[in-house]
Amino acid sequence: MLDTDPAGDRFAEATLNGILSTKSLAAAVARHRALELPLE
Repeated sequence: MLDTDPAGDRFAEATLNGILSTKSLAAAVARHRALELPLE
């Protein structure tokens, strides 16, 4: 999908350079719960 994403080059470059920001699954779940979003 990165090929069709206008920002794909930026993400690919960040990944290759080891600087792509990431977050844990626990952080994503906590954010969804804080915003009262469904977890599916």
